[in-house]
Amino acid sequence: MKEKITILISNYNNAKYLTRCINSCLDQSYKNKEIIIVDDFSSDNSIEILKNYQKYKDIKLIYNKKRLSKFSAFNQLHALIKAFKVSSGKIICLLDSDDFFEKNKLEEIEKYFSKNDNENFIQDVPYFYYSKNKKVIKLLDKNNYSLWPSFYPTSTMSLKRDFFKECIFSVFYKKFPLVEIDARIAIYTNFKNSKITILNKKLTNYYQNNSGINSNNKKFSFNWWIKRAEMHDFFSLFCLSNKIKIVRSYDYLITKSVTFFLKIIKINYKNNL
Repeated sequence: MKEKITILISNYNNAKYLTRCINSCLDQSYKNKEIIIVDDFSSDNSIEILKNYQKYKDIKLIYNKKRLSKFSAFNQLHALIKAFKVSSGKIICLLDSDDFFEKNKLEEIEKYFSKNDNENFIQDVPYFYYSKNKKVIKLLDKNNYSLWPSFYPTSTMSLKRDFFKECIFSVFYKKFPLVEIDARIAIYTNFKNSKITILNKKLTNYYQNNSGINSNNKKFSFNWWIKRAEMHDFFSLFCLSNKIKIVRSYDYLITKSVTFFLKIIKINYKNNL
């Protein structure tokens, strides 16, 4: 029998997209799967929607009674760890609740891992939705490799179980609550494997909505600079912990300088992160 695949979904106030997300998992051509959903104390009608799926044997529902912190990225990381602890799949696929999978996603992921036994991590290519009817393909920005690895969003990431566990607890630095799980995984994978493998198949649909984690982090905004500075600090600690030589870039110097002055003028930058 083929390996069980677990889909881990974290949800916070994404009721508008939740049904589409869950149905895309249930409709997979690959049948040996489980779907674990953590709702992080949503204030919309997410709970009512999730109750409609209680009867499905493939689905486990977890309801947080409060939010762990005011930082969305850290809450998502915590929710996915919570979901992982009750999972049993040998392959872990991550999915944000406003995104959705193509019908053959799990089938293609299992096929890849079964043919590449030495691989622990794979990303597929997503469709990016910026409005209801507009979807595009974006190529990765290879220039990012001078800072940290270039990668696609969380919902494109699939990992073997043991590697996910090793990875997630190796980069669980609580002092960086703004650093998202996809960045943590990508940096760790790049360090372990010296590359991030991309499966050249379009299997994920990534939806850019106005209430997502990055919705208040427009490029060059106050929040964007603060978040980028924390990413640099996270990367520095990761390199230090793993005895990797750090070469300071102009980006690092500019980012740290800008954020230094932002703090001097007392911008309340963390209120909307």
